[in-house]
Amino acid sequence: MTRLYTIVWLLLASLPSSATAQKKLNLPRCYQLLLENNLFVREAQNKVSAEQINKKIVQGNRLPAVAFDLGHYFSFGKNIDPVTNGFVQEAFSGGNMEVGLELRVFSGFYALYAARQSSYRVQAAEFARKNVELEKLAGLIRTYARILFNKEQAGLVRSNIEATTKALEIVNEKINVGKVSKSESYLLTGRLYSEQAGLTAVQNDSAAALLQLKQLLNIPYSEEVEVEEIDLLSLAAVSDKPVAAEELMEAVLEKHPAIRQARAAEQVMRMEEKIIRSSLFPSLFVGGNLVSNYSANQKGGFGQKLAFNRQLNNNLGQNIGISLHVPVFSRGETINRIRKQKLLTEGAHAALQETEQELTRQSLQFVNDYNAARQQYKATAASLELTGLSYSMYEEKSRLGQVSSLELVAAKDVLNTARSAYLQTKIELYFKYQLLQLLKTGF
Repeated sequence: MTRLYTIVWLLLASLPSSATAQKKLNLPRCYQLLLENNLFVREAQNKVSAEQINKKIVQGNRLPAVAFDLGHYFSFGKNIDPVTNGFVQEAFSGGNMEVGLELRVFSGFYALYAARQSSYRVQAAEFARKNVELEKLAGLIRTYARILFNKEQAGLVRSNIEATTKALEIVNEKINVGKVSKSESYLLTGRLYSEQAGLTAVQNDSAAALLQLKQLLNIPYSEEVEVEEIDLLSLAAVSDKPVAAEELMEAVLEKHPAIRQARAAEQVMRMEEKIIRSSLFPSLFVGGNLVSNYSANQKGGFGQKLAFNRQLNNNLGQNIGISLHVPVFSRGETINRIRKQKLLTEGAHAALQETEQELTRQSLQFVNDYNAARQQYKATAASLELTGLSYSMYEEKSRLGQVSSLELVAAKDVLNTARSAYLQTKIELYFKYQLLQLLKTGF
């Protein structure tokens, strides 16, 4: 269980019961499913596991190498007997056994730098995985917001269709008694068709967003799921929470996984340069061997064939060796590799600086967007309240015959615009806040 998962789990309300978890999803449950099932997160974790295996391989290179060799052969014609080392003119078979050990004593600190580099590679892979988690969680938040917006927008459009249908019935009754002309009926009928087309568009976009959510969570497309609505009490609390840029930037520049990944990648390049430099130093190896051989034709002093195990004991030999390799001239290859690696290290450092600058820009934009969304939410809420009062007055006047259907439709358009603006800012505010919380604490 990652620390990131633990933090995002605590951001919102408690989970629904397990019996309905797959049917009714809230945001924390979506977080959990994404971290457990998302294919991109799994792929990133596999890369971490691969680097951890590579680290074990590098660490194992510091241990002695032990090998056992066994060979058997058949000889025909004139050859050298491996036991007596004399020429023989007969067919025979024999073999040899050998156990060897080799230990690298010193190689210009190659093993040390390689071990450090493998550790930095593991760190880079882990931070890359965390960065993927953050990116996918941010995408999840946006998709969740899109689904909720479409859900509420669809409810708003259905309400408008119902109101327009009732208004059309009233107008048709008035037409039948000769109070109004058919032009008002044409106007409302056209509006009804437009609203029905709008509902279809919203439902289509909602289906597309829900499919995207299922793909993020790796849920089968045929499985029925529903997302929970946001808590309006939580939204009211969010609207009163300004965020200072300094508060966010300190956490981002210090702990953001993209920056930490770039730092680890730079250290990988620096260790690679040291590894290349290590080839300029002498290398010292020590080793030893236990060797024995046998021949099927080997005989004892009385002409009897010697047993296999006795031959191995009689022919057993041991040796210990020390090998020193001193590089003198490599046709400039090592020096040029060092120069090339320096350029790559400088490139990694530049990539780190670019990542810091880009995340600084994005984070400041996040703060500005969130604070702007707070103000927009309050403004649209006030506008919706006043517009609703105004439309209520138009409805009353319409019942009294003081305004035409055209005027009532125009007032309804103003109300719909205010409702849509409020709905948009409400969703944006809540989920911009969740994005900021993810950016601040999801490391």
